[in-house]
Amino acid sequence: MNLLSDFALGSITLQEFESTFSYGLSPESMFKLFRWVVLHKEEHLLFSITQYFFKTKFVDGVCCIYNDLLLQDWHKYHDTIAGILQFDLRDCCSTMYFKESIALKFSYLFESDDYEPYVTKCMWGIAKTDSDYSKEVLVNFTRSDDEIVKNAAIFQVERLGLARYS
Repeated sequence: MNLLSDFALGSITLQEFESTFSYGLSPESMFKLFRWVVLHKEEHLLFSITQYFFKTKFVDGVCCIYNDLLLQDWHKYHDTIAGILQFDLRDCCSTMYFKESIALKFSYLFESDDYEPYVTKCMWGIAKTDSDYSKEVLVNFTRSDDEIVKNAAIFQVERLGLARYS
């Protein structure tokens, strides 16, 4: 696992990292490693394996795990994961997880003054899925008691021309 951390921190190159595995790194082996990291709640390795995926590619099946990670409180990578779901994986199933994650209001996001940027990123992620359900979620968020959520939703609803639905 130190190799993965060394790679994520830039201490070794992608080629050096991959060459240490005589059996090679298959998408299946990286998926298994990713599942292991999540199962064991290894926060530093979550960062490391995510960096590997950024520098190579996201393997099949990781979207469901990243969706679930949005709802878990053992790590502090919600913003990074929201970005992955918004830009790299773009699955309409993510809308439900974005919605639930916003409602969880992780305390560390407030402590680090990252709650508003996180909500904004989640709203963009919801909007990018461009499904009937995502539009419904955005419109419903325009009636939120949380001003940050409400304003971010209003922006997306207006940007998408959904104001007629609110």
